[in-house]
Amino acid sequence: MRCAPASLLLLLVLMAAGCGGGEPESVDRSPIGEAATATNDPEARDEVRGNSGRPGIVIGPPSLDDLRELPPAGVGAGGEGCRGTALEPTPQNARDVKTAILCLLNAERKARGLPALRVNVRLTQAATLHSNDMVARGYFSHVSLTGEDFVVRIKKAGYLRGSRAWTLGENLAWGSGTLASPAGIVRGWMESPGHKANILNGRFREIGIGVAFGVPLPEVQDAGATYNTGFGARL
Repeated sequence: MRCAPASLLLLLVLMAAGCGGGEPESVDRSPIGEAATATNDPEARDEVRGNSGRPGIVIGPPSLDDLRELPPAGVGAGGEGCRGTALEPTPQNARDVKTAILCLLNAERKARGLPALRVNVRLTQAATLHSNDMVARGYFSHVSLTGEDFVVRIKKAGYLRGSRAWTLGENLAWGSGTLASPAGIVRGWMESPGHKANILNGRFREIGIGVAFGVPLPEVQDAGATYNTGFGARL
């Protein structure tokens, strides 16, 4: 049987419901996922739908309530001034691809009156390691094959050190061709309510962007790229 192209499978990634914590989802091998959010801040708990079972921590898909309160703006609003948005990722243009992703995300936020996200080196470390791990080990999930969810990974990177309260988010995506370009990835996220909620969460102030070259499912032969964006706010 011939595998579906990664460009088609990316649409499934960005449209289907998925995970936020718990056991790794590598068994069914399907490229499905949903934005994930977590917090230990009592003031932010209404922004997360779910419960981790850990005292004081809530993990799950982001709430969509705030999206209805934002000023309306179309997908791609304000992104005309961003460079490199049509690049198909390669090891040689990795920096330009990440810069374009950040520019596009901040353009979406600015169009709705939200503050720009700043790059954080520890969030970037966690995002990059997870993107690379998914490609190297052939899975696609917010939970690694060793059972570590994004909260554990970001904590290991040192991002939460010294903070009393925090809120985190994570968006994943993969694809090939034009759908692996920054414009293709961000458009997919912005057309998915959960991913859009993370991008437009006014609480977030920092971001880490990880891009791995390759796709996370070994049965898909197309070349492409796998993305992880980790969002954070600390008190």
